Formats: sequence, C-alpha cells, structure tokens
Amino acid sequence: GGAAYVATQKSRVIDAALLYGYSDLVILSMTANEVLQQQPLATYQDAVQQLITRAVAGGACVLLLADPPVINGEGYAIKESQYRAVLAALSDANDHVAYASFADLFGDAAAATAMGLSNGTSLHPMLEGHRRMADWLLQEALPHPAV
Repeated sequence: GGAAYVATQKSRVIDAALLYGYSDLVILSMTANEVLQQQPLATYQDAVQQLITRAVAGGACVLLLADPPVINGEGYAIKESQYRAVLAALSDANDHVAYASFADLFGDAAAATAMGLSNGTSLHPMLEGHRRMADWLLQEALPHPAV
C-alpha cells in the first residue's frame, strides 16, 4: 500500500542522486506517514535499513530525521515514539548514520500549534515551521567549514 510506495519512491530518489554523485548526505525525513498508515514496525525497520544500505553503498552519510510531531501520535496502536525509536536504533546500528528529531524543535503538536509552527489540523508545518526546520538543518545538522 502507501507505505511501500513511500519506500519505493525514496529508493528511486536516492538511486538517482547517488548515480550522479550529487549526494554526500542523504536526509530521510520519516515517521508521520508511517504513524498514520500504522506500518508494522518490522516492515518499517526493514524498509529504512534498505534505504540506509543503498545510500551508504553509494558513498553518502545518512541523517534519519523524524518528522514534526503527529497530532495524537501517542494515541495510535503503534505509537509515534515507537517509530522514532526504530530510527534511533538504526542510527546506532549503522556506520555513517545519524538521528535527529524535529519533535525536539517543535515540542508536541499542541505546543507547535501555539508557536505558529503547525496549523493544528494536519501534520504539515506552517511557513514558520518550515523556516525553523531549514534553519536547524543549515545551522545545526550540516557541517560548517572551519574559518
């Protein structure tokens, strides 16, 4: 279903970027769609591991980036925190892989809405949320050359 399509689509994007040598870093932003689709954790772990393997084999490092918080993400049968834990464990288990979570930047869904980062009716960040995500990636996640 949808989860398999997402993994297949990401694989194609990774292959296209690595084929031409464009990517030293592959950022995989995941968790929101998987929570909504309730993809089994073992399936999720296998799919993400395949993406990691493809990217690292192509010469890239990988940042596993958990999406901003899902509204009522802990109310699902498979909780949002469980998907995030899979990403963190895969980061620990693989060389050239790091993990970060936008939940640390956004707080929970209610806090993100109160700060104008999310509209409170969907998973998608508002303009200010996207700005903060981009700033975080540029300032905190990406290496900076020594001055």
